[in-house]
Amino acid sequence: MRILLDENIALSVQKALQGLGHQVDHIKTLGLGGIANGEVYEKALQGYHLFVTNDRHFLNSDIFPPRPALGIVFLRISMADPTKQSDALKTFLTIEPEVRFIGHLTIMRSDGFEIQ
Repeated sequence: MRILLDENIALSVQKALQGLGHQVDHIKTLGLGGIANGEVYEKALQGYHLFVTNDRHFLNSDIFPPRPALGIVFLRISMADPTKQSDALKTFLTIEPEVRFIGHLTIMRSDGFEIQ
């Protein structure tokens, strides 16, 4: 699966998810740090299956709707705790089939998640 991580997700998460066999890009390593949310969203629509962010603006599905081929994960775990970010995402991607979250907004906390 192709995953795009927003700049507010710890860089170490990229390597952790790659260890599961996913193709993972990070806005910062793509040289796109600081671009507007609309540009980040457009980048996510370019062939990614999942976009992971900690930016509350992406909770607004009127402006940034999940698409049939793109799921959005709003990660409510601080970048200050990259291990918790990695662990939550690895668990989620291991136990949930893609069909449940691609095309949906998922709100993830360290103690669980809600797929909308």
